[in-house]
Amino acid sequence: MAAAVLQIDYVVMSQYLHADDITIYNISTKVFGLAFFIYQAVLAALWPVFAEAISKRLWGTVNAQMKRALSVGLVFMALATISLVWLMPLAVHILAPTEHLVVPVGLIFVMGFYFMVRVWTDSFAMLLQSMSDLKPFWVFVPIQAIISIAAQWALVPRFSLYGVFIGLLASFLLTVTWALPLAAKRHYRLAKSEMS
Repeated sequence: MAAAVLQIDYVVMSQYLHADDITIYNISTKVFGLAFFIYQAVLAALWPVFAEAISKRLWGTVNAQMKRALSVGLVFMALATISLVWLMPLAVHILAPTEHLVVPVGLIFVMGFYFMVRVWTDSFAMLLQSMSDLKPFWVFVPIQAIISIAAQWALVPRFSLYGVFIGLLASFLLTVTWALPLAAKRHYRLAKSEMS
């Protein structure tokens, strides 16, 4: 299901976009992906910390760590986005020196917002996985996949590369962006009521 959400983009682009647009998409997502990979490494390191704190019912520690992780991740991706406004032309020149490609500044900001949403959702996904609670994923990720496929198929012909990210954003914002935090909050309330 996650693959259907995140990998349908190339299938849709192959039907509607020119090779240059696909190359721009590939390069810019790889560059952003490098910054996002750094945050994913932080989440991987935090996973056992969260699992241990949850098993000991140290919810104050869990909340503090979660707020810190989200703050660091969102600020980091915001700074990365601003930096890439200036650095993207250099990255394109390094990765595709023979091509004359330009990544629009507007697209960089849309991508930056998309990856900030990913910071939010992946953080809560890690928290729920550290609790071994997979039910929200079983319920919402298939819905997210359907929205992602339908939205991209409808938007890419009209908005080109922007349509890919608007479709992806729609799939996240309409499902896991709010559903995963609600599921985590439910665990917190349940644990709090058991302790009282």
